[in-house]
Amino acid sequence: VQRLEQLVAQDATDLRAMSELAAIAERQGQNAEAVNWLQRVRQLDPSAIAPQLRLLDVYLKDRRLQDAGQLVDELAVAFPTSIHVRIARGRVQLAAGDRGRATATFRELSAQEESSSDRSLRLVKFQLATNDVDGARETLLRIEARDPGFLPAQESLLALELREGKAKEALARIVQLRERHPDAAIVDRLHGDVLMHSVDFAAAAVAYRKAHARDQTETHAIALFTALHRSGDLDGAIRFLQGWVNSGNSGLTPAHKALAAGLLALERYDQARQVFQKLQALGVDDPLVLA
Repeated sequence: VQRLEQLVAQDATDLRAMSELAAIAERQGQNAEAVNWLQRVRQLDPSAIAPQLRLLDVYLKDRRLQDAGQLVDELAVAFPTSIHVRIARGRVQLAAGDRGRATATFRELSAQEESSSDRSLRLVKFQLATNDVDGARETLLRIEARDPGFLPAQESLLALELREGKAKEALARIVQLRERHPDAAIVDRLHGDVLMHSVDFAAAAVAYRKAHARDQTETHAIALFTALHRSGDLDGAIRFLQGWVNSGNSGLTPAHKALAAGLLALERYDQARQVFQKLQALGVDDPLVLA
């Protein structure tokens, strides 16, 4: 921080240093400081939209809805064709509790968005935040129609089916995905998710183990640990996760937390304490204190 502040002191137009200072302040929860830096960036370069959208994010995080509304109005004038600004307007409407207008905004954007599956999927998140499940489904089906290989949309469709209790439809979707993507770890993980929803924890563990064998990510490791635990094999769950964490994955804090919780459940307090000491060494401030 000190080095960046010195750069700004030497050059009051150093936008990069100001943007980095804003990012650091936001990560540290110093939102007022972040706003100050982002406002300065905006004044120096009003043609740059990204810092102004970041400023809007901070306003919304701090519930400064009047400031957020004024900013989005100004952005709409400065960038009249920007879909990012229109999404921002829907977010402001949602934050203000105007679900009706927010729903209409996101539906309109979804119907017009044809170029980016990622952006359409982001709209789904906002549609679900307004409880517009039908609109979210329509958006996902449009993504599927134009980009059937986009697996994140398939994952969201599957989640919607499970949310609505459509387990048979979800399993049928898994079969289709397996035919299209026989070696995709995400399909194994999604199969495990469906089985977890069906309370078939042992079968879910088998699916998650396949996913983890294909792609040894923390997400797959924790999913397998959870399925083994829920199936009644807490010892096996701990052996697996402990082995995985100790084999070069020691910097992943969610896995550490899951492991510590399992050790506590088995009353292995000394081992749990060692895990929490590792968390402290990683700089994690956890409210759980072991005696």
